[in-house]
Amino acid sequence: MTTETTGLSMDEIRAQSWTPSVDQSTGAVHDPAVDLVHGESTAQSIDAEIDRITADLDSVRRRSATYRRAVVGFTIAVIVVVGFAMGTAAAEVQKFAAAAGFSTFSSWALDPVVGLALIVLMVGEALIADANGKAPRGTAALRHFAGLVTLAMNCWPSCAAGRWDSVVLHAVMPGLLIGFAAVAPKYRRVLASLTADLRAEELRLLQRRDDHEAARARQAKAREEAAAQAVLDRLASERADAEREARAQRWRDEEASRQRVQEARELAEIEAIRLAAQAEADRARAAANAAGNRTKDRPPPARTAVKKPTSLRTPSKETAVRIVAEAIRAHEGPKPFTLDWEAMQTQHGGGRAFWFDALKQAKQPPHLASAETA
Repeated sequence: MTTETTGLSMDEIRAQSWTPSVDQSTGAVHDPAVDLVHGESTAQSIDAEIDRITADLDSVRRRSATYRRAVVGFTIAVIVVVGFAMGTAAAEVQKFAAAAGFSTFSSWALDPVVGLALIVLMVGEALIADANGKAPRGTAALRHFAGLVTLAMNCWPSCAAGRWDSVVLHAVMPGLLIGFAAVAPKYRRVLASLTADLRAEELRLLQRRDDHEAARARQAKAREEAAAQAVLDRLASERADAEREARAQRWRDEEASRQRVQEARELAEIEAIRLAAQAEADRARAAANAAGNRTKDRPPPARTAVKKPTSLRTPSKETAVRIVAEAIRAHEGPKPFTLDWEAMQTQHGGGRAFWFDALKQAKQPPHLASAETA
């Protein structure tokens, strides 16, 4: 089964959404694993309740079927007993009616008509009992009349002859007919009530089972939606993290680009200073050469050779910057300051690149702004 939101199976959703998350507004920790375990335990309890309801429903249906079979058996028994009773009574009444001068047809039809009237009353009361209704007024009186007439027609010849043993025998079948006519509706009413109660119980159990199944379906859907939402939240969080990382990487790239541009600019400035110093040195040598041509016949003045120290320690960068800055501030005259790095090397040590780097830093605040190199 897959979700419509992500198209993933529930196993994939469980595998991907098993990381707890923190609600930024409340600080509460949300663990999808706890939700899934709780949801599965609740689903198991609902399944167990549905199984119990199904077992109760099967029991009620078995009892209802038993009552229906009892009603059918009771009806068949009544039909058999009433049939035998009517057949026997009809034969006796036919003899009595024929002796009284009735025609053959009338003598044979007399008792069956009374019996059929009694049966109609029994069936009517049974149907009313099945519907849990109440028979109309006069039904009981008509039933008693039909039963007493049948009893009288069967017993009168024996009573007139004084044969009381025969009276008892002739009274058995009409008595059974009268008794069944009186009792059958009550039995049917009781069985109908029991059947109706079982039917109501069956409907109630069916409704409970439908409610639990609907709750199970809603809970399964809610679990799937919660798992899918957990996946969506995780994907959104990962996307937000990726966007933040991309922004940070762009900022780092831009910062590195600015740094490279700044370094290139500084190198260009150093190169310009070097070229300016070189040009100044060339001009100085050209001027010296011109002056030498004019005074080449003069004896050269005595020069005292300056011996460079052989073991000077290179000063620290801060010290070199301070020395260059003080030399710039001490410079006087209309010409711009020219860095004599050889003199600096002779006095303090260090190489050409070291003193040009100190000059570059000395130009920055809070030092001076410009200088020229030799």
